[in-house]
Amino acid sequence: MHHGSVAGDYLSTTPLPLALSAILALIPLPDDTDARGEKSTWDRRVQAHKFAQASFEALDNESELIDSMINPKDALSNGATCSHRALFHPGVPLDLETNITLLLLSVYEYIQRGNIKKMMNRGAQSLMLALDSRLYSSKGEEDQFAEARRRVWWTTVSLFNSIRILLTK
Repeated sequence: MHHGSVAGDYLSTTPLPLALSAILALIPLPDDTDARGEKSTWDRRVQAHKFAQASFEALDNESELIDSMINPKDALSNGATCSHRALFHPGVPLDLETNITLLLLSVYEYIQRGNIKKMMNRGAQSLMLALDSRLYSSKGEEDQFAEARRRVWWTTVSLFNSIRILLTK
């Protein structure tokens, strides 16, 4: 593991693979002879945090309104940002990748870092995107992404049920 950068040779700059990497970095490598040791655990946690931070930064970069830097008064009236990059998975449209990323980072915040407030914030961001995209009413939209939309909606709902249960304990 490289301490100075996000995983040395790993080159992704898009949010979803970085969020997945944050979770996967916590799994010990097969050749780690001291996988439960303090140093090995610490190194994995540091690397996972770097991936999570890079994912947050990539989310911010993808949602940046270029006009807000140049002409702030017109930024919101010029429409939403649109990303022109390859899909991470052929069954998931680009607009759902942000939802999935936020859901993964929400789980990461709670499970790895124990930060319920950040978990709720990330989950709430995903819920707002899901509501704005009307994922709850995808009846009649039976295209190649229909199943992905249903799964993201129900995963978001499940996350919020889990948060509700956590908060009532």
